[in-house]
Amino acid sequence: MFDRSRKTLFGAAEGGPGGDSLPRFQPQPGGFGKRQTPVSEAGAPGGAPPEAASRGNARRDSEPRAQKGSGAADNSSAHPGAHPGAPSAPHSNDNPPADPLGMPAVAEGLGVFGSGQAPGSDHVPAMLEAWLNREFRHLREAQCETMLSVVGALAGFAAQHGIWEAEVRPGKMAIQEAFVIIETRSGETFFFGDFLNTILAAPDPAQLSVWKIVAGAARALGAEELPEMTAIFKHCAETVGTGAFGLPRLPDGHVPTILPRDALNRYWPEARRILAGNRDPLTWALDVAVAAQQMMLGMKGRIDPALAAQVVMEAAVPMSRVDPMTVPKD
Repeated sequence: MFDRSRKTLFGAAEGGPGGDSLPRFQPQPGGFGKRQTPVSEAGAPGGAPPEAASRGNARRDSEPRAQKGSGAADNSSAHPGAHPGAPSAPHSNDNPPADPLGMPAVAEGLGVFGSGQAPGSDHVPAMLEAWLNREFRHLREAQCETMLSVVGALAGFAAQHGIWEAEVRPGKMAIQEAFVIIETRSGETFFFGDFLNTILAAPDPAQLSVWKIVAGAARALGAEELPEMTAIFKHCAETVGTGAFGLPRLPDGHVPTILPRDALNRYWPEARRILAGNRDPLTWALDVAVAAQQMMLGMKGRIDPALAAQVVMEAAVPMSRVDPMTVPKD
């Protein structure tokens, strides 16, 4: 567990090197503007897919407070993941990179991104799938739902962690440029933002995302009606800071035996070790999504494919928002 009392701004323990710890968000007096987080039909800023995010200014006493950087310097260089020739633009949640992952979509999201060749035993998604299959080989109750919820939780948190590792920690983006930071009245911190949303569920159908990969498996298995992603993002934003946050909304008899947050605490350290084999952290979430895709294909006939996709995303979206300082890394 991270020790908040001994972390500096860049994650180093006092008197020691920074290592691979994450930078820590620390509000500076007068450095940030404050505004209430709208949780109307479209949810909080960064709480719905980019095409549906609300930018309203409604105030509610029960809402969490949002903090967003207002004084960060613009970076005139193009985002490192943008397509060659893309126009230069500052990084911010109001003007996120058009294609932060910089890769073409696989048809309907089905298939392994990258070279297109069959993955070997050292392929990161294959390693993740094999590891999770070993972990749950003795599980009898709600096996499919539990496995898919765990892999969904890992995919969601990998999306946020990848931004920290690839953009924030190296100094390419300020924390307030990469995320919309939500602080609840209970003192909890959550991380939203369009950059994060794009990795989870890109609005551009030509761009690869966690949702595109997962939905591709569901369609390949015959699903005709897929879960509504806007509703999942909205529910996540509306439940931040409440006991309902992170609880999957699934039919009776299909609730996983391990809740998404418990899955992060238990499985993230090993997942992180495996993901480190891929040197591009911005694609870590896609690695996990491909593992989820292969697990879904292996569950053919055991779970409805549309429900399988819902289980993954009901875990992925809220777990992409959690405070990384509260997630064990070892």
